[in-house]
Amino acid sequence: MDSEKISERNADYAVEYFRDGKGRLKKKSVYRGPEFSYVLPEAVRRKGAVLLVILTALSVVFTMIPLLVISPLMHKWYTSMPFIVILFGDIHLIMGLVIFLKAREPLERRDTRNGFERIAIWSFLNMFFSFSSLVGQIGWHVKNGFKAADTCITVVTLLLFAVSVLIFKAKGCAEARESGG
Repeated sequence: MDSEKISERNADYAVEYFRDGKGRLKKKSVYRGPEFSYVLPEAVRRKGAVLLVILTALSVVFTMIPLLVISPLMHKWYTSMPFIVILFGDIHLIMGLVIFLKAREPLERRDTRNGFERIAIWSFLNMFFSFSSLVGQIGWHVKNGFKAADTCITVVTLLLFAVSVLIFKAKGCAEARESGG
């Protein structure tokens, strides 16, 4: 994190002191930063959330299938390494989706950063890495021929790329803007 983001995050909170039931002085942090609100209405966001949950589950399934199938195609680093990165991307997508589903308006800055921005960034990275693995797999097929299990892995990778594109398109249902309040 760069220093601007750290100082911005620190400026969003203030420390308040209070006395507990036993008379001891306690402190807690209170959010004082800008409030954010979702761009889309609640009904559209709910439908988008269901779509994002389904697409993220498909992304996890399509990521795990090639990693669990024993195949000479997946023994090449240029076809298997992108799936490891995509697996981390799926974890971040799930975390962003959970934050999006749990957050209530008015939102804090961290809700928008950890929700919408995380979904946007990692869906794009999953698109990139699934495409790079797809290119490596097609090159491998050109050299070694099309065998049934290897072709199935390539089809699953193509489906993973399509799901990543759809998640990137559907990320707008989690978008929030500063409400000025």
